Parts: sequence; C-alpha cells; structure tokens
Amino acid sequence: MPILSFPACFLMALAELIVPELTEAQMQGDARKIMSTVKGLLKKGLGYSAAAALLIFIFSSKLGIGIYHSAEVGRFLRLLAPLIPVMYTDMLVDGCLKGLGQQMWNMGINILDAFLGVVLVWTLLPRGALTAYIVIIYFNECLNFTLSALRLRLILRPQEQETAEQR
Repeated sequence: MPILSFPACFLMALAELIVPELTEAQMQGDARKIMSTVKGLLKKGLGYSAAAALLIFIFSSKLGIGIYHSAEVGRFLRLLAPLIPVMYTDMLVDGCLKGLGQQMWNMGINILDAFLGVVLVWTLLPRGALTAYIVIIYFNECLNFTLSALRLRLILRPQEQETAEQR
C-alpha cells in the first residue's frame, strides 16, 4: 500500500488546498467558479492518477523486487494498480465535499467504509485470505468513491443550473 499511496501525496495536498477556495466561492455564490474549479481539479486528478496507475502497473515487478525484494509484491501491485484512479479521485472528491460544507456527509461515508471493512475482513478474510482482502479493498474503495461522487453531483446540480442560466 505505501507504493500505491506514495504518488497520492501531491493530490492529498491539493485536496486540502482546494477546501478554502471552494468555501470562498460558495460563500460568494460564485457557481461558475465552483464548477470550473471542481471540473478542472477532477480532470487533472484523473489524468494524474491514470498515469500513476499505468506506471505502477508497468513497473510493478521492478518496484516489488527493488523495494521489497519480492516478486509477489509486484504481482499484488499489478492487481491493485487499476484501483489507483478510483482511490486518488476519491481523495479529490472528498476535498471538494469538505470545501462545499459537506464534512459531516464525508465523515459518515468514511465511517460506513470503515465499518464495512471491519465486517468484511472479519467474515471473508478467514475463508479467502489475501484474495478476499483484495476484493474487500476494491469493494470498499469503489463504494466510498461512488457515495462521495453521488453526493458531490447532488451538491453541484444547483450550481450547474445556475451556471447554465447565466449563459
């Protein structure tokens, strides 16, 4: 996981820096700025995360052997690399939600994610070992991203309508 998470440090910082900018735009009622900021951030973040996923996928064997002296680590990096765009984009969506005053919703999603993770690990891990763990990671990350993205979409819908009316 440290290898998968390392490239995200730049996006984590960006997700935190976007909070005051979105809050200010929301307080000013600047729907256009909110929409352009969120769309630009998500577009750039998705491009960055896709590039990171591709690089980790391609160099997974070399990373596993070079860092952990293990070809098996490389195999697991290759299995988890396709999840990187979901993980990284979720971080950005969470930052956008926080900037738009949705901290409680965001916290609720993260609590649900953690609770389901514990339940799934408790029930599936003894039967499925590492394969089950990878399935749990995919499930939880996709669920967290989906719920966060749906909430962001719901919050942005009025801004989209307002921006369309301004044109």
